[in-house]
Amino acid sequence: MNISTCGTQIKLIDWFRIPNRLVGAFRSLQLPVIWVRQKFRSDFSDAFLEMRDKGIAVTIQGTRGAQLHAGLDWQPRDATIIKKRYSAFLRTGLDELLAEMGIDELVLYSDSVRDR
Repeated sequence: MNISTCGTQIKLIDWFRIPNRLVGAFRSLQLPVIWVRQKFRSDFSDAFLEMRDKGIAVTIQGTRGAQLHAGLDWQPRDATIIKKRYSAFLRTGLDELLAEMGIDELVLYSDSVRDR
């Protein structure tokens, strides 16, 4: 399967190569992996204004869009944070989790596709 972004065709398998290699490197060093994803109620009561105004129903609780893609190397021992805004730190508990784990340095990877 191929996807197109910014006019470039990308094989879906290639899409996950970089994050999965990064995750693999962290696991080989016995470092924690934390995934962040969005999930909103179907009535948009916990969604941000743009989602409510435009009816953007992509990451709705109970739908495939709210799950981490099966191509990502997620494992049950990984922590998963649910965010409701653009920031992974705003009222998500991420900062508390990092403090509990004694983490004071982060490596962030983000890959987001928006068609507008």
